[in-house]
Amino acid sequence: MEINKTVVMIPEIEFVDNEQTRTLLSLFPAPKSVLNNIYDEVVKETKQKIFKVAPQFRAVKDSKNSLWVCTYHIRWPEEIKFKATDSKKRLASHKAALAALNWLKSAQKLTKKGIPVIYEKDEITKLVNKTVPVLLLDNSTLKNMQKIKELHQEQILPHIVKSQKEIDQNNNEGVCETPAVQEPDNVNLKSIKKQRYIGLNQYLAKEKIELPISAYKADFIKLLKENQIIIVKGEPGCGKSTRIPQYVLEAWAKEDGLLGEHRHIAVTQPRRIAAISLAERVSIERNESVGNIVGYQVRLKSNFRPETGRILYCTTGILLRHIQADPNLSRFTHVILDEAHERDVNTDLLMNLLRRATKTNAKLKLIIMSATIDTRMFSDYFGGVPIMDIPGFTYPVAQMCDSQVPSVIHEDVVRIMQFIHDKKKEGAILCFLPGWEDINSEQWRIFSRPPPGVRKIILATNIAETSVTIDDVVYVIDTGIHKEQRFDVDKGVNCLDNHWISKASANQRKGRAGRCQAGESFHLYPKSQYESFIEYSLPEIMRTSLTKIVLDSKVYSNNMNALEFSRQLPTCPEENAVIKAVDELVDLELLDDKENLTTLGKTVANFQLEPKLSKAMINSVIFKCVTPIVDIVTLFSAETELFVSGLMDKGEVKHVKGQFSKTSDHLAMMRLLKSGWR
Repeated sequence: MEINKTVVMIPEIEFVDNEQTRTLLSLFPAPKSVLNNIYDEVVKETKQKIFKVAPQFRAVKDSKNSLWVCTYHIRWPEEIKFKATDSKKRLASHKAALAALNWLKSAQKLTKKGIPVIYEKDEITKLVNKTVPVLLLDNSTLKNMQKIKELHQEQILPHIVKSQKEIDQNNNEGVCETPAVQEPDNVNLKSIKKQRYIGLNQYLAKEKIELPISAYKADFIKLLKENQIIIVKGEPGCGKSTRIPQYVLEAWAKEDGLLGEHRHIAVTQPRRIAAISLAERVSIERNESVGNIVGYQVRLKSNFRPETGRILYCTTGILLRHIQADPNLSRFTHVILDEAHERDVNTDLLMNLLRRATKTNAKLKLIIMSATIDTRMFSDYFGGVPIMDIPGFTYPVAQMCDSQVPSVIHEDVVRIMQFIHDKKKEGAILCFLPGWEDINSEQWRIFSRPPPGVRKIILATNIAETSVTIDDVVYVIDTGIHKEQRFDVDKGVNCLDNHWISKASANQRKGRAGRCQAGESFHLYPKSQYESFIEYSLPEIMRTSLTKIVLDSKVYSNNMNALEFSRQLPTCPEENAVIKAVDELVDLELLDDKENLTTLGKTVANFQLEPKLSKAMINSVIFKCVTPIVDIVTLFSAETELFVSGLMDKGEVKHVKGQFSKTSDHLAMMRLLKSGWR
């Protein structure tokens, strides 16, 4: 017996780049999000989950390149497949979604606002005029229903009306541009109000835990509305890094953000771990996945969806790249410069460039956030802008100082750790050490709580002073020393060595012990040594080589004179150091005699390396020795010591290097790396 098989051929439509699709793209710049929203609405109205859409990908190869083919298989209003091909996966899905939207619009199933036309006019008329059958109820049921009605009218309805008025007022009676799709005006007005509420609600600040900054929310929003630039001063742990961006988002959304162009709020952090952990913390507070509304971008790693993202936590270096491409930062409505008190080079550069950007872009708002350290200087730098003081709360911290200045600190650290573990109650120990070395491999575990009976001990550099908050720390061990790179202008070399911290840093370290309960801090130096500390840490620009800074300044300022640019920074470096940096760049042929960037200089400026190393990389291509030069440059540009004991046992390090080359450190390091020496 023969069985006839009928194969149903599903029509396929390829993306075509023409005037029609380009016009459609101007209406819907994020076609994938619009398409997803349309079919989410179709599923909701029809109760048919089969109408849900998702892109499908497959890789193909042509004669030269690998390509991605993206297919959207839609089943409403007809079953059709839409395909597009591109070398990039993201662009392939972008084009395929645009092809589907183009067809829906041609089939008159899509309005100009991106709303699906699910019902025809005659269907709507039938639904409106449909006769409802009479329902017969007994007296007992009617009495109960009457009681429920009275309860609703007297106790529930007044609150609903009040809330709805507030929502309408906050939305300025406008239509929200949100991921949720609105119903046509003539179909369901209640649905539109609901969508507007949902659209605004997703941008409201989520505050599961009351923090010191929570009480100042209204004051902050008012101050930001009245000023283009403000300073926020607050103790570490007051909530400024997690809550201020959410308050900005909420205020912007309520005012006009939902009606205007899709832009982003940038929040800069001096360190990668802080940018990533804060984005994850805020997303958890908001019950969202990272990257949807709140995401991060650091070097070589990003989790942020431009179509839906609003708050971008990023490193200072990433924002500098944005400024290099767009000096006015037109894609951003707000920039929040966090941890400004750390005064690293990138932060100082950003303050100068952001001060310019706010003058040329009146719509850009700037918030400088700092721990309680010298914020008046920041206010004066930006022309006397207002300072908002957020007082934090710290439990009492008992302070113990050593009677002697230590020469070798490790034994003392271990001794105090053992003492705390044996004699003190439960609580994590945070120990500040001068060098990072190999302790960062487990850095993400600092935020997790240990199992019962296990004490958590965190070894950290000054990153834990303000950049990250670890809630369960009760004991702090402060060695009073940090590893700092300082530039010797006369010798022209960077020297990485141990230096005493500042008084401000010592106080910040002590405060880490009083975040969750009364704590104790152990300082491995006498009180007299503390009194000799400088008040605030020396800005990095005063203790580092200026060659890379001067080179970058030429890009940011369109070849402005180096001395003139340096005088515009929050702290002006020594004039002699700037002149020497210019001379070095001229010798490297990166600047000409008039201090303008040469062709080679423009290329080198794209590298995130010291100019000497960058030029070596470029020359390695010319001289066909890329691999060994990459090895050498990698070793000499690393932020950590290759030798764990490098600063303590110079003789051993010299002996090891001598086994690989007696005449050249560069050759010794390269050969050592290739040998796999441990």
